Amino acid sequence: MKKFFCFILCFCVLLFSCNRKKKDVQLIKGFSFSPNGYHYQLMSFTEGSTKPKAGDVIWLDVVFKTLKDSVFWDSKHDMAGKFFFHIKSDVAATAFVNHLYNLSEGDSMAYYLRTKDFFKLYFNADSIPFFSKNDSMVKADIRLKKVLNPDEFSAISTRFQNEEQAQIKEYFTKNNIQDPADSLGIYWLELQSTNEAKIELGNTVIFAYKGYFLDGKLIDYSNGDFTYVYGTPDQLLKGLNCVIGRLKKGEFVKIILSSHLAYGKTGSSNGTVPPFTPLLYEIKITDVK
Repeated sequence: MKKFFCFILCFCVLLFSCNRKKKDVQLIKGFSFSPNGYHYQLMSFTEGSTKPKAGDVIWLDVVFKTLKDSVFWDSKHDMAGKFFFHIKSDVAATAFVNHLYNLSEGDSMAYYLRTKDFFKLYFNADSIPFFSKNDSMVKADIRLKKVLNPDEFSAISTRFQNEEQAQIKEYFTKNNIQDPADSLGIYWLELQSTNEAKIELGNTVIFAYKGYFLDGKLIDYSNGDFTYVYGTPDQLLKGLNCVIGRLKKGEFVKIILSSHLAYGKTGSSNGTVPPFTPLLYEIKITDVK
């Protein structure tokens, strides 16, 4: 699965994929137009504050809106405020990253991006959602919240990991469950076993599943027709692959995955799961071939 910080790289591609001839450009009042196909405006700046450099981690606030200013994605809500971009020297030549180098902590930028390009590259969607169907552009607000060196980011990561473990323990307390963790960090809440043969590498496995946040919100599901070959790299979350390898045909399991077995430090690539987020899954193996 792609890591969510790849959003910025996709965002960079988006900025460069929107090339249009000047005669086709619709200028927006108060915004400058880049030859690379996007409009931009510096909304606020903090003179003399820390600027990012290669090796640093940028902590960002990001908001996506329709042309009527209706917010449809907000990193504070959808990523629990944990939106990070790791600056690497091998991408330093791209215009957008060079632009980030020139920002300081507290600086804010506003962008207008072509709608069809935005949803294709960021959400990997072939169609435009209903709320932007009639919009030619998407509005994006980006604020550089904090510049972190590697040691500072490591300290913040440790804090988030501790908060994650506290969240899992709180779930156990509320549901009167004893800590059922195994050595990998998988929490086995329920298992309905059968006498069928254990799943082996190369087996085609068909199963139903539901994925939830620990507050019960459903984030993903399949009604029994999800098919994959057990052991295929990157088709499933690491934790799900480990769990299915321990199951048999007809078995049902309810488990919690720590974030290091799910979407880790960066969250999901489509922004639905924040970083450092434990997930609860219910899985039923319907067939093994």
